[in-house]
Amino acid sequence: EVVEHGPDGRRVMAYVIDGQCIACGLCYTVCTNGAIAEEETRFRIITQKCDDCRDCLEVCPIDCIEPSQDDSVELKKND
Repeated sequence: EVVEHGPDGRRVMAYVIDGQCIACGLCYTVCTNGAIAEEETRFRIITQKCDDCRDCLEVCPIDCIEPSQDDSVELKKND
C-alpha cells in the first residue's frame, strides 16, 4: 500500500542515492528503519523500509539523496 502523507502531513515520497555517493555512511548511521543498505562503493535506499523521515537528507554532505522518479515504488506504511 502506497502512503500518500506522513504523520506530519508532508507528502511521502521515495528517495534514491545517486551515483555521486561518496560512501561516507552518515545516512546509514542515522536511519532508524534499516532503510539504507551498504553496497560495494555506495549506499542504497530500500524504499519499502523508508518512512520518509528525511534524516538521511539532513546529514548527506554532498546532497546526493533525491526524490525517486519512479512512482511505482511502495513505501513503508506509517501506523
